[in-house]
Amino acid sequence: MVEPTISAGLVSGFLDFASSQGADRAQLAEQAGIPIEQIDDPDKRIPLSRFIKAMKLAKTITGNPALALHYGEEIAMSEVSILGLIMEASATMGEAFAQLQRYGRLAIENVDKTADSRFELVQEGGQLFMVDMREYPSDFSALTEEAFVRLT
Repeated sequence: MVEPTISAGLVSGFLDFASSQGADRAQLAEQAGIPIEQIDDPDKRIPLSRFIKAMKLAKTITGNPALALHYGEEIAMSEVSILGLIMEASATMGEAFAQLQRYGRLAIENVDKTADSRFELVQEGGQLFMVDMREYPSDFSALTEEAFVRLT
């Protein structure tokens, strides 16, 4: 089985953000098993498990359990991924959402092969909800938190 990956740009952006919050960038990358030379090339892919480890370590090091929320809030997707540029070029939020579904794997591979798309828009009770379609979204809730704050 091939392990899901995440773009090096997203990892690099996170490590930069974590270092601005008190973590040592190089040490964090080393502890998570991320070769520092790979994250400086936005075309590289990093195993998702190493990014998850880096995020968990960074939350502990910085003492900030909401680090993923703050990362998504403060760092625009267009700064760390071509996907963000594609979405920002969209005329409407609906079109941006469609581009996310189409090109999302450029940023992060779908970590749940049971879902056709990572997110789905669901209307219920006159309201519109964005639903994370991963089978177990709580297994790594920081991934959901970061994505939702960026999309909202």
